[in-house]
Amino acid sequence: MKTKRTDRRIEKTIKATETAYFELLSEKKNDRITITELADRANIDRKTFYLHYNSVDDVIDRHSRATVARIMAELENKGFFNDVLDVSVFFETVLADREEELQEFEVLQDPEITALAWRHAENNLKDMLSDIAYRFFDEPDPKMELSIKFYTAGIMSIFVSYIRQEIDIDPHELVRILSDLTENGISNKLKSDK
Repeated sequence: MKTKRTDRRIEKTIKATETAYFELLSEKKNDRITITELADRANIDRKTFYLHYNSVDDVIDRHSRATVARIMAELENKGFFNDVLDVSVFFETVLADREEELQEFEVLQDPEITALAWRHAENNLKDMLSDIAYRFFDEPDPKMELSIKFYTAGIMSIFVSYIRQEIDIDPHELVRILSDLTENGISNKLKSDK
């Protein structure tokens, strides 16, 4: 099956717009960024901006959806959905994607900007975790939905703290701890530490 490839001009416009957005975000708050200055910084017309986005917020929304799509595709490539659920693969994939983004968008070195981007991605992460859960379990139930919301909030909080460098830990150790907590639960972890 052939996959539809996006026109390179569109890819270039989206990349330029995202780069301009993150650069402006390093200079001012999100709600102070105007479409005119974003379009100027990206070296595109306002009309071109509106072909791809409805608002400034759409830039970060589209970016976070693309991030989640990349992570899902990578999980698919790693066979994550074929085997017994190995959450360490999930966490390793998320951290690897973060490293790639740091190389692509230098401004994401700023922990506050990255934290904002991750916070924006929270709903997309929740949707991704729901999708993963429903691949393994047939029927949605309220307990699973609450668990997904709980884990999403926890994962986001930990990753934001890690990005802000509030947690001084090796990324592989972080993956191991998060995987252990996810697979075995907090109560089992507390019992094993006693």
